[in-house]
Amino acid sequence: MSEDRKPSTLTVRLATREAPTLQLLKTLSDRVEDMLRELTAREEPRQPIAIWLVRHVDVGSLAIEVEARPAREQVSSQALDNLCHQLLEDIHSISQEPLTWVERYPGRDGQFLQALRRLGALSVEHQAQLSVRYGDRSAEVGGVLVAKVDTLLQTRFQDWGAVEGILEMVTLHRQRYFRLYPPGVTRGVACHFGSDIFPKVKELLGRRVLAWGRLHHSRTGSIERMEVQHLEPLETKSLDEIRPQEPLWPGKTYEELHREAWQD
Repeated sequence: MSEDRKPSTLTVRLATREAPTLQLLKTLSDRVEDMLRELTAREEPRQPIAIWLVRHVDVGSLAIEVEARPAREQVSSQALDNLCHQLLEDIHSISQEPLTWVERYPGRDGQFLQALRRLGALSVEHQAQLSVRYGDRSAEVGGVLVAKVDTLLQTRFQDWGAVEGILEMVTLHRQRYFRLYPPGVTRGVACHFGSDIFPKVKELLGRRVLAWGRLHHSRTGSIERMEVQHLEPLETKSLDEIRPQEPLWPGKTYEELHREAWQD
């Protein structure tokens, strides 16, 4: 680390009244890790911009101090500083004006909200103040935030549409569903299906597919789940394979038609 770079250090503190158990320390660190993973995945889901190193753990009032380090050479110290400031800004905004926050980040932060809620649930469960500090700013992640996040995550509307991705993790216990993982998404969409579709689900397991049905959206615009009505494979084909054998307009090449279309 260069000497002129100020470390980007976050401190998450749970003000426990009694000495914390080892399990509580593990739970807190797991939920902090989940929140930071979703935070750093925003910019480029396939390549998070930061890795997080533990700098200090305090058990007097349970606190975990972590430092952001660049995940690759192209990431600047300013980008890490902005990331940490953005986390504090997000927490404040969601606690005060959640709908305004959603309008600013439509459809892309449902997973971040869920991770933030799981962290805040520790404050409610243990009746202890939980705060996140960066520099001279701090933000509380407690009951108020949990309630606001709950309103944002409630299903608000339904429509019909399609989701494509890799078909993974089929579940038959209690509920019947599989998950689709669109590109760049870390948590798949839960796709519930009827017994009539089960044979096709088994056939397409592990393949790239398109599912069509009723979509259930949250207030953030993210898809919470899907009721599948139709399922089909998406085979990867080259452009030459799907082009018709003859031009639609005889006497002109595809390149000429493409060029004319852009000129128009």
